[in-house]
Amino acid sequence: MSPLRPLVLSAFFLVLGFLFIILACTAVAQRNAWPLMSLVAYCFAPVPFFLCGRSADGDDFGDDEEPLDAFNTIGLFVGGMLLVSGPGLAVVLYHTAVISRPALVLALLGGCFFVAAAAVLCVKAEGEEEDDGYDF
Repeated sequence: MSPLRPLVLSAFFLVLGFLFIILACTAVAQRNAWPLMSLVAYCFAPVPFFLCGRSADGDDFGDDEEPLDAFNTIGLFVGGMLLVSGPGLAVVLYHTAVISRPALVLALLGGCFFVAAAAVLCVKAEGEEEDDGYDF
C-alpha cells in the first residue's frame, strides 16, 4: 500500500466534512451561520492532544515509564471536551430551534467526516506490521 494513501483519504474526508458543514449553513430554508460554530470546535480539538497528549507509540494498558502528570491530564480533558462539544453544540442549536433538522443532520454528518479523517491518519493498516526482531 502506498504511504500517501492514508493522507489522500484523510484529505478527502476533510473536504467532505467542510462541504457538509457549509451545506448546513446554506442549503436549508433557514440560512444562518450557527452550524459553523461546531466547525470551530472540530478545528481546535486536535490542538490539546498535540500539545499535552502522549505519543501514540505508548501502550495505554501496559506499564508506562512516565505516568500522566497534571498538564497531560488537563490537555486530554480539554481535547475530549472540544471533541464532544462539536456535535453537542449542533444538538443544542437544534433543540433551541436556531437551526432546522436538515441543518442538524448535515452538521452531524460533517462531524463524522472530520472524525473519520482523524481516524484514517491515526490507525495503522493491517498489513503494516513493524519488525520487532521476533520470528513466530
